[in-house]
Amino acid sequence: MSDLRDFGIEVIETDDGVRYQLPLRPLGKYRPFGLILIAFGLVLALAPTWGLSGVARGIFGNQGNAAILFTILTLLFAVPFLLAGFALIALGFVLVAGRSVIEITATQLISFEGLGSLGWTRRRPLEGLRKFKVEGMAVKRNDKPVTEGPLSDLAALRGEFKNAKSILLAPGYPRSWLRLVAEDIARRRPETGDVLDPEAESTKVQVVDEVGKNLDLEDHLDQPADSRVRVERQPNSLVLTIPPAGLRRGSKGLFSFALFWCGFMFVFTSIVTFAGIGDGFWIFLAFIVAFWGIGIALLLGAINMGRRQAVLAVVDGTLMIYQTGLFGAKRNEWPKDAVAAIRTGPSGMEVNEVPVLELQIQSKREKKVGLLAGRNVDELRWLATVLRRALRAGSAE
Repeated sequence: MSDLRDFGIEVIETDDGVRYQLPLRPLGKYRPFGLILIAFGLVLALAPTWGLSGVARGIFGNQGNAAILFTILTLLFAVPFLLAGFALIALGFVLVAGRSVIEITATQLISFEGLGSLGWTRRRPLEGLRKFKVEGMAVKRNDKPVTEGPLSDLAALRGEFKNAKSILLAPGYPRSWLRLVAEDIARRRPETGDVLDPEAESTKVQVVDEVGKNLDLEDHLDQPADSRVRVERQPNSLVLTIPPAGLRRGSKGLFSFALFWCGFMFVFTSIVTFAGIGDGFWIFLAFIVAFWGIGIALLLGAINMGRRQAVLAVVDGTLMIYQTGLFGAKRNEWPKDAVAAIRTGPSGMEVNEVPVLELQIQSKREKKVGLLAGRNVDELRWLATVLRRALRAGSAE
């Protein structure tokens, strides 16, 4: 049997637990890609400031209070780009020289990612740890999954808890390494509780390897700990009430960014209007209309994402869906025999080239209906499982 030390993983016993220090990621010839990310991050962080400063000089010249104020506001507008650029730079350094550390103490599961002592740390209470899942990272090249070389084996370890959000550990390492780490942690945490009580909840930590599985079709029986879906069961019916996710959580940060964008545009428009724009009126008007339009569209989209809600019901063998949001309400209904599959799948949107998943109802004669895009993936997969079982539609494609 392979030992953790065979792969260069240091296992350090501490006063109240154990620390697993993983080596550099075995990326082979792909390691220099981190340098590309660093360079792109620098461009993303600095280019918007330089570009908008050039617009200011073109409209106002090189002098004047309006040009100074515009430059200051440009720096504020560039903050999101700076943050995104710095995130890419940090990721680049992690790929080039970064390491992951997983630590177990008497009370916590700790994840560290970075270089030396510089990086970011996340913590979860160890008491509620129930499962480790080895998840593939689905690396693609030319829109096709990579099946050979070091990238094909990249995975991440996800810790799941009874009453806390899951935590992603050591992304970008081979699945076999992560499985050994998870199994070693599970071995160190034997099952506790009253073994004579058949009703007592098991505290044994499970290790599940999900690489190669189609998680969109697999059954997920446990409702996520942070899910607020209300479940009502009757002899001939099941009703799932899905409340709004909230503007912050449901919009994935889009609402905050939209407020920042519109706030910047309000201040900028006010200052330039009072300062006077002279011969640059038509340039200013085109600029202001376009950017106000973007801000308003972002704000409306974020509000819709945060306030939308749905009711999913299976009553006497009929599946019914009722959705409400900022742009109105929609209702769909299918008899049992008309449903081909209930699953999760890509919504058509992507964030950082990662598909945004949604709950999908595929009928036998009509186009599929998608809903709840962007919500917690584990919650979507659990909802699909509950509906499949209630309708007895199976999980076939």
